[in-house]
Amino acid sequence: MGIRMSSNQFSYNYNLSLQKAYQRQTKLFEDADGGSIHRPSDDSIGYNRLLHYKNNLSENNQYQKNVKDAVSWMKTSDNSMTHINEVMKTFIEKSVNAANDDNNEGDWNAIAKEMEAHIQEIVSTANAQEGQRFIFSGQRDLVQPFSWTKDGSGSVALAERGLAKNLDSAQTNFFKNDLDKSVDTTAVLNQMLTLNDGNGNTYYLDTQSGYFYDKEFMDSGYMEKSNLGQGKVDPATDAAGQIVLDTDTTKFTVADYFTNQGIIKTDTTTDSNGNTVTTNKNIEVQFTGSTDTTTLNFTTIEQAIINYAGDNNHFSMVKINGAAEPQSDTVNVTGQDLFGTDIFDNAESGNEASGCAMLNNMLTVLAKTEAHDNHWMTSDGITISNVADTTVIVTQTHVGARTQLYDSVLSMLEVQSDNITENITNVSSTDVAKLAIDLMEAQTLYSMSLSLGGRILPQSLADYL
Repeated sequence: MGIRMSSNQFSYNYNLSLQKAYQRQTKLFEDADGGSIHRPSDDSIGYNRLLHYKNNLSENNQYQKNVKDAVSWMKTSDNSMTHINEVMKTFIEKSVNAANDDNNEGDWNAIAKEMEAHIQEIVSTANAQEGQRFIFSGQRDLVQPFSWTKDGSGSVALAERGLAKNLDSAQTNFFKNDLDKSVDTTAVLNQMLTLNDGNGNTYYLDTQSGYFYDKEFMDSGYMEKSNLGQGKVDPATDAAGQIVLDTDTTKFTVADYFTNQGIIKTDTTTDSNGNTVTTNKNIEVQFTGSTDTTTLNFTTIEQAIINYAGDNNHFSMVKINGAAEPQSDTVNVTGQDLFGTDIFDNAESGNEASGCAMLNNMLTVLAKTEAHDNHWMTSDGITISNVADTTVIVTQTHVGARTQLYDSVLSMLEVQSDNITENITNVSSTDVAKLAIDLMEAQTLYSMSLSLGGRILPQSLADYL
């Protein structure tokens, strides 16, 4: 018994097949954009992998941008430090010249003017910018970091700064018993505070131990002890005396007497006539072998002061995903990094880092040169100049190492980007040759279906199509 199909059912089946042919042709046209996956229904597993790869590519692009920005920043910093180092090398030469006792007044004045010009150039270079951002201002990178202290008329102001005794390598080895062996002491000023009794006698205070030593022992006496086999200072026999602390004070703190720039603090009293009297802070001491208390003054020098308006905070540009690495991700150099610390603002001083320690010590060298003090230049000035230069070199070396690391990471990220792009292509790309054949086949079949339908379907349906 045969099966009879009505014309309506035949037309319905034909129309359904025609729509499927049209949909296949439409899908092939859609794939002509180069991708075979446009929605989850195309390939659910492939679509999930495609989203994952695209997310990885987006992260990779952001990391590449971070790294390129970081490298640009660090190269600008490196170029500035290179110039600062060149100027400091010349400053060292001038310091050596100033230590010559054959200089006449004209020589001293000429050296001092050149030193001042070098410091001004260093300050100008240290105010370098990357775009609108100051590269040595820490996280306050929209603020100019370095400036001279000015008086009311706009001229460079002078201040009373504590005069430090700068230990050379031999003195450092003899007097400093607790040096941190992990610290490069060539890039650190090892200092004592200079004291005087007002009668021409000079002493040097070790702020860590509270003992002070007379000038003769600091100049040559310690070497005699060292030659006799004494490798380290023995305060009980070597010190001239010890400071006397208040009953509620356990340790001498530099911050009680000086600002972080080394400017001496003052005491205000009222005299018998009711007038306000301001005097520099001094200190009470006991000389070895005596129970009497004596007042000693801190020796100061009048000099210009440079201020740092930035902060000592670093910022990072993350270069790869994973755990944060503050040391290697840091891309900026702060004032403290560039110009180190000294006895007035180091970790033991009680003060915050000034951000311009070496600059103000170089201004002390300038003031001593203007005072024609070749003895101080020989014993202290050259030491300051060398340490200031070394501080910049050490910091520049660290920046150079981080720049190389970021360059290496950038190369790695570029390779990763190529691999991710290849994975995206493998997951979602269209086989162009196969697509062309399939599209021609689908288009031919669809055209033939239309032509055949026009012959076999009832006329009314054919007209409708």
